[in-house]
Amino acid sequence: LRDLGLIAYYQGDYATARSYYEQALAIDQAIGDRRGESATMVRLGAVSRELGDSVTALTCYEQALAIDRATGDRDDEADGLRGIGMVAYDQGAYLAARIAYTASLDLERAAGDREGEAACLAALGMAARAQGDFTTAAEALDQALEINRDIGDRHYEAAVRADLALLCHECGDHQAARAHAQTALELAADLGVRYVEGT
Repeated sequence: LRDLGLIAYYQGDYATARSYYEQALAIDQAIGDRRGESATMVRLGAVSRELGDSVTALTCYEQALAIDRATGDRDDEADGLRGIGMVAYDQGAYLAARIAYTASLDLERAAGDREGEAACLAALGMAARAQGDFTTAAEALDQALEINRDIGDRHYEAAVRADLALLCHECGDHQAARAHAQTALELAADLGVRYVEGT
């Protein structure tokens, strides 16, 4: 059910994704699968963010974080922290977002989770950009891009390149902005990642 929810999520069918996640959550809770419950709560948080429900999203992320801390699951704790950072970012609380992303990044690195590390770096880059800290933003996004290329994650490579295009544009480097945007567009079109194409 979680996997079906993830497929629906990536297809932009958030109502269907939420339905699958709610079914999965009921099973997780019925059988006492705390780790599964946390994973499902994180995904419900992501769907709620996409649906514009930041209150529910934050509640889901905080519940997931509480479960992970209670069970000592440091790797999954990073997901809850990153989710809390995303809600803060959405609300314009960029310092709070950076604090949550940095805590998540430390956990991802300690666990050796390269995909999670790249996601945290990309998020940190965008929060730094929003605060006008373009040097930190460039460093974080460049690291995220390198990791995504190393692990072969073309989906997130496209997203990070789109973020780099925006940063380069804001820094006045329009040639680099265009190059990143063009590569992001080609990757996104090839993969069918519509939101990155739009960006």
